[in-house]
Amino acid sequence: LGQNDAENAAVTRVAARQPLATVQQEVQIDAQLRNFGRQPRSKQRVELVVEGRTVAEQHVDLAPGDERTVMFVHQFGHEGQQSVEVRLAPDSL
Repeated sequence: LGQNDAENAAVTRVAARQPLATVQQEVQIDAQLRNFGRQPRSKQRVELVVEGRTVAEQHVDLAPGDERTVMFVHQFGHEGQQSVEVRLAPDSL
């Protein structure tokens, strides 16, 4: 449970633009972010994590209530299923 006045930003959606990723082909991954808080979030760190390893990072500004999409480009080095995450810097929630 969070605190009553806790600020929160979240990744609300992650999707690849291509329906199928192949080895050594660039894949565009979109991540939708939202600031649910009342305070601006300046230079919010956003990471693309593949198989537990950060492979790309961006910084974005999110105004209160703002929703924004960031795009990452990644090339997978081997075939098979791989986990993909988009993470924001930790907050109170």
